[in-house]
Amino acid sequence: MVNLLDFLKNANQFRVHTGDITSGETFRSRDFSDPSAELVESLRIQLARWQMEPSDPLDESKFALIKNWKSSEKLNVKMHENLINKVVVKVFLSSPDPEAVRVCTESALNELHLQAVDQVIVALPPFQYSKSKLPLAKQFELVWPAIEELHKRGLIDEAGVADLNDKDLQALFDRLQGRLKPKVAQVKGCNFTKELTDYAKSKGISLICHVDPHPFLTDKQVNDLFVDCFQIPEKLAGSWKAIYACRYTVMDQCRSVIVAKGYLVHFERTL
Repeated sequence: MVNLLDFLKNANQFRVHTGDITSGETFRSRDFSDPSAELVESLRIQLARWQMEPSDPLDESKFALIKNWKSSEKLNVKMHENLINKVVVKVFLSSPDPEAVRVCTESALNELHLQAVDQVIVALPPFQYSKSKLPLAKQFELVWPAIEELHKRGLIDEAGVADLNDKDLQALFDRLQGRLKPKVAQVKGCNFTKELTDYAKSKGISLICHVDPHPFLTDKQVNDLFVDCFQIPEKLAGSWKAIYACRYTVMDQCRSVIVAKGYLVHFERTL
């Protein structure tokens, strides 16, 4: 058994894979206020389970991967039972980190036993929450080489962005002249302005609604998870931050239902 308190004292970073959260009754029978609340509950369950059945110990760099090793076989069966699926990976970044996009996409592929996903959507925090002071279009440009490399390797079919207004989207397109362009733009609450709608139409971009909060996982949510659920001292809990997260979703297109969904979150000790 692993003691989470001792683990957090000694680790530098760890990554949690929740596995497919649709496979049990815990999530099917509950309504969450927003996707981040669902994620927090997924993390609570996975960390509690991991303490009882620890997976990998810390490696030489004091990193650990925390996941439910028993979930992969069941998910593999589910993926083969549903032949017409659309797989979307959405990556939530706290800063323009191309390596995070690569790790999230490859990890989702491993979890789902797939060779490629249909879409990877990248979300950056609003300017007031961002660690970077660069314009949003420039931040997306910084992560775009990772998207292009994944596309070149055949791991993704399409790329997308989240929460850019028409001016930012146009600025990004201008920066990506002669390069892979986003085919999808997610907008919170279906707030499609005429300018955004017109520009997206002119560039062949699909506009899609979403309800994901920004930032996706706040420092307070991380602190409350450790302190309230696992009785971690406040000072130690406050030294851990969620650096990036992703959600993979598998949609059965024939029935328009989600057949698999899971999260990945990377934590680092900052103090």
